[in-house]
Amino acid sequence: QLPPSAPTPAAAKPASGSPLTQGRYVPGAPTPAEIMAMAGPSSTYRQFPKIGYLSFDSANFGGIMKKLNEFNALLAANLGTSALAMAGDEVNSINKMVDILQNTSFYHSSRFLSYEYDLIKKLLKWPIENLFPVLDILRIMLLHPRAAEYFAGDGLPSLAIVFDQLRSGSGPVANRLLAVRAA
Repeated sequence: QLPPSAPTPAAAKPASGSPLTQGRYVPGAPTPAEIMAMAGPSSTYRQFPKIGYLSFDSANFGGIMKKLNEFNALLAANLGTSALAMAGDEVNSINKMVDILQNTSFYHSSRFLSYEYDLIKKLLKWPIENLFPVLDILRIMLLHPRAAEYFAGDGLPSLAIVFDQLRSGSGPVANRLLAVRAA
């Protein structure tokens, strides 16, 4: 028979897990739930822990095109970079490409033409500080089955620019993040 002052087994609380008690029963020690309640409301992070994989298969095409057109105008206005700027027919081509990329339900029946791939190669030669909308378009293009086939074959050298962005560690952070998403 236990003395009246000793805690009964039913009243025993699990240890708090502190390094001093190492998981042993300590009479009167608070439970983990009680410790959390004493600490007050905790912050919750909806990003962590991440269960499952993360996919970067969506894009704000309006924002991408706005930034692409803004950078194109800057390049066209500068004599040293005007040759890199898109001409009117190239702007129309990139708009058609974005239309194809937005209509994911037609990926099975849509394809890009060779001059559209050439346009992406041209845009990948833009100055590094203006490259991120181009990398964003490339990232979404790689989700299109026909474009993925092209870049896995003939277009592979163009992807070297993306991997150089990763390796160099230089350039804007936006470029490095998009390079990781495209890779």
